[in-house]
Amino acid sequence: MRLLTAAILAALLAGSASAQTQATVRNGFSLAVTGDLIGPEKPITGHGDPGTLRIQKLLSSADAAFGNQEGAIFDLDRFPGYPAAQNGGGTPINDAAVAFDLKAMGFKIMSMANNHATDFGVDGMLETQRSLDAAGVVHAGTGDSLTAAREPAYANTPKGTVALVSFAGTYTDISLAADANPARGFRARPGLSPLRSRELQLVTPEQMATLRAIAARSETPDAAKNPEVFTAAKTGEELTIGRTTFRVEDRSGLSYDVNADDRAAALASVREARGKADLVVFSIHAHETASSDPEDVRPADYMTPLFHALVDAGADAIVRHGPHALLGIEIYKGRPIFYGMGSLMFQVGDKHRQFRGFTLPEAWYDGAVAVSEYQNGRVAVIRIHPFVQNLEDDRLIGTPRSPSHEEARRILNRIQAASVQFGTKIDIEGDTGVIRVAAK
Repeated sequence: MRLLTAAILAALLAGSASAQTQATVRNGFSLAVTGDLIGPEKPITGHGDPGTLRIQKLLSSADAAFGNQEGAIFDLDRFPGYPAAQNGGGTPINDAAVAFDLKAMGFKIMSMANNHATDFGVDGMLETQRSLDAAGVVHAGTGDSLTAAREPAYANTPKGTVALVSFAGTYTDISLAADANPARGFRARPGLSPLRSRELQLVTPEQMATLRAIAARSETPDAAKNPEVFTAAKTGEELTIGRTTFRVEDRSGLSYDVNADDRAAALASVREARGKADLVVFSIHAHETASSDPEDVRPADYMTPLFHALVDAGADAIVRHGPHALLGIEIYKGRPIFYGMGSLMFQVGDKHRQFRGFTLPEAWYDGAVAVSEYQNGRVAVIRIHPFVQNLEDDRLIGTPRSPSHEEARRILNRIQAASVQFGTKIDIEGDTGVIRVAAK
């Protein structure tokens, strides 16, 4: 009898936990998701451009729209600060009026945790926050302290409250926020919420033996006289040479150890948001990939386990951005995980894709907006709308234009192929990709 009662209680508790992690937005709620915004430097919604109007309609028609704001937003001629000594690969900056343009385009929630957060120092980051606040765009991922940067931000919609939790796996070292240290009299440091990780190069036992022999010869020549010392490499064994750490595993490639405190904080923030919001979005800016091959854009090995844990903690959608590439979409327990949506705005380089003497990849100028439609607290269907960057109109360089049929198919085929590894089926209907999410 006791065993039966315990089993019934466990089942009830499991059902209760499941219900708590399900979105409670009203039927018909829609979430629009896109990638990075490097730009626009000036407002673009007033030009009447068909490509801009198409994106504006997609974003503003959704109940909530998300993007990652890369770059500062303030009027430079009124800014008393300076460019930082370290930046995220440049110092993109947009006029203060752009914040209102983003609001007009339909953005309700934006991430600020990325490698450009402090291109103009902490003062520039805080000024960008104030610009978004003035326009009524909710943002997350940066704050006056580490605790504040990790906190969820909330946006109210007629169909439910949306929470955004934002972290950065790729950042500049000067961007990290810190809490106050009263024992030493230190105030809190403004900055972003990091998901710190340690990069490892995985090698076989035989490769490790060779590496140890090389290291021994360069440091202690006598040790190299006995090569047998270097033949007992075991799984998990590590060796650091210079700035590179090698670890013995049964596979090769890059691997990452994620900071346990940061991982726990991300999960805690999602759980907090789950208790206060009807829908929870987690975003991360992370350039890390599965290998050092620039052509290999598979996600780093820590990402999928982390994203699954975040969904289990209560996230309804995961958005990874940063690679400026269109990557796959996974459906995990009925929740979408977007591994890369490209860039909505990419004002980098000229109309010939030239930037600092390099020709940027054509694929970096492709993007998409994914609109998820909810029924009964779950995603029912996701529609993927492709676009390409405008490289023709001088006023709109690096902003989205409508694709030709051939361009749309190329983009959708790329997302479709990248999603196969996750078992996601994407139908291409006309110039739109469609994922029908099975109820589970």
